Amino acid sequence: AMFLCGYDPEGHVAQFEREPYISLTNWPRGSQSRLSHYGAAYLWMLYLGEQHGGQETIAAIVKGRGNSITGINNALLSQGVTKTFSTIFADWKIANFVDDTELADGQYGYRNEELNLRARRTHSSYPVTVVGNVLDSYAADYIALSANGGDRGLNVAFETDGSRPYDLRAIEFRDGRAIGVRDVPLTSTGKGNLISSNFGSSVEKIILVPSAQPQG
Repeated sequence: AMFLCGYDPEGHVAQFEREPYISLTNWPRGSQSRLSHYGAAYLWMLYLGEQHGGQETIAAIVKGRGNSITGINNALLSQGVTKTFSTIFADWKIANFVDDTELADGQYGYRNEELNLRARRTHSSYPVTVVGNVLDSYAADYIALSANGGDRGLNVAFETDGSRPYDLRAIEFRDGRAIGVRDVPLTSTGKGNLISSNFGSSVEKIILVPSAQPQG
């Protein structure tokens, strides 16, 4: 509604840029509710409208009787969209970081917004081990792996707690620009490996983007 009526959502978006790791679906009550949640919801609906059916899809969501993930999926299905909430979220979390309408036929960009997200942490010396990270449902983390002069190839082992479905994507960069997005397959127990033989040569940086994506 802000977008259609010409109001400026800059404050909402700016706060989300500072906290891009918040959950899209678990909205805290009371004093824990922050402007970043409004920014996330705004960007999610804007992305849905731009990528999957425009105002007709948004209207179907608003008119529908279903709530939350079910309501979104019902609306998408009614508009002939074959992707589900979960698969679109996996694209959305990449679009929030990349925001490049020239990559992958515009799948990872906004036409009516310009985002500038930063990785929560960066690694540039290897090997490195990180354990015990926690992600809320439908929240994304952004972990940068930067190559130094001596790096030739990268192998990342990823393991979840196995309690819910996860999605893991890897954004590859060269000369400061995203050149591709890789889907890292995970086993039923949440384990996977990312092998990049071009890391340190044609790929100068990789952003790992994990998210927990349960169906309910």
